[in-house]
Amino acid sequence: METFKTQSEGEKYALAQMQKRYGKEFVFVSEPYYKEEIIGLNWISGDVAPKDALDEVAGVYVTNTGEIGDTYHAYYFRQEIEALMEPFFLDKDYIQDYRIRIDGKQTTRKWTGKESLEEYLEAGEYMADLAIYLEPGKTDDEYADYIYDWLKGLYTTDYNIMARVGEGTKDDCVMIFEQDLHQHDLTIEYFTHDRLVDNIEHGRMAAEAVKEALESE
Repeated sequence: METFKTQSEGEKYALAQMQKRYGKEFVFVSEPYYKEEIIGLNWISGDVAPKDALDEVAGVYVTNTGEIGDTYHAYYFRQEIEALMEPFFLDKDYIQDYRIRIDGKQTTRKWTGKESLEEYLEAGEYMADLAIYLEPGKTDDEYADYIYDWLKGLYTTDYNIMARVGEGTKDDCVMIFEQDLHQHDLTIEYFTHDRLVDNIEHGRMAAEAVKEALESE
């Protein structure tokens, strides 16, 4: 059964479905993207948040055939997962500061928040986005040693982790390492010293390219 034919109908439908799933009134916090496919499939996606908690931003995707996927479910388990991540930053003198962000993966599954944390982790419908910030002015060899030491701890678990390393502070840094740790079934053995040094160099080059692009606009 077709559920909407226009963008405005799609927006209303998406918000209604989110309210039905989570029992909260949602609003769009970014301009939704609407697409009409030749085959008759219309879909809309965008960022939404509860009207009374605009900082709880999540993605939503709906089609005119009734399919819906969203990422808001991560907020049910965010604090518990954050607590699991905290030990990865302890007793590391080289870490100046760190950040933890828990993101949901888009899923059609309807989570209620009544499930156990173990069930949620096993389903893998989340990403723990972790970042550490290192003191600037060190050599790339030193940075490679720090990154390897941090990764060793992360690889003792099977959590879904995106690991990021910045040279500098949260507000002013160059990202010198970024990796989804379980992409392509990587293991700690993959991250040799030379490979980490190469990653650091590429990270700086990418950051410089972005900076030049922004300055040329």
